Parts: sequence; C-alpha cells; structure tokens
Amino acid sequence: MAITTNAIILQRPPSDSSEFSLSMYSADLSDAESLLAAKTGSCHFVQKITIFCASAITISIGSGETTPGTIDAIYLGPLPFTATSSQYVIDFGSKAMVIPKSTAFTIDSSGAGPTAILVEGRTGPAF
Repeated sequence: MAITTNAIILQRPPSDSSEFSLSMYSADLSDAESLLAAKTGSCHFVQKITIFCASAITISIGSGETTPGTIDAIYLGPLPFTATSSQYVIDFGSKAMVIPKSTAFTIDSSGAGPTAILVEGRTGPAF
C-alpha cells in the first residue's frame, strides 16, 4: 500500500505578527473553500485547528486554490469523519503550521456534511 506524505512546515510565528481567530460553519465544503484569504507579502501561521463534523466524509486542509474547487497543497488529511458527531483537535503548541506567503488557507471535503471549524493563529511577515 502506498503512503502519501503531506509536507507541513512548522515554525514559531514572528513576534511582529497579528493574532487571528475564526469560527466558520458550512453544510458543504466539497468545492474547496478559503478559511482565510491570502494577504500579500504575509504568511498565515496556524497554531490550533478544531474541526467538528457529523457526516461520513473526509476533510483536507491546506493552502491555495489555483484550480477552482481543488486545494493546491494538502497539509492535513484527508481526515476521516463518521456519520455520528466526531472531531479533531490539532494543536501545534508553541509552533505553527505555515501557510506560504500571499496564499489562502483552504479546506475541502469529499462531500456535503455539516462542519464547524475553529482556527487560531497569527498572520505576519514571511521569514
């Protein structure tokens, strides 16, 4: 069986970055959605992600959407969910998952299903 490697870059957010937190809900993420828009010249540093879902779907988290409906780079997933309520909490501690400079933080699912997403992090200059 083949293994797919998702390359996650972790680093400490810069001290001059600004905090963000977002809470979003969707009944259907299957066409890829932007959780946090690209900010020219800056990176998003994602420190904690909580995802709740009550459908038997998979969810992927990554960056960019050059081709509409498709994530450019998947960092987490596809994460499997069940038809009964399930959740993932991903906490990178003092470090953060880096979304590249001038790129949106995106999410996609294999189908429709009620999904809530909570994200905490920082946005700031790239190193």
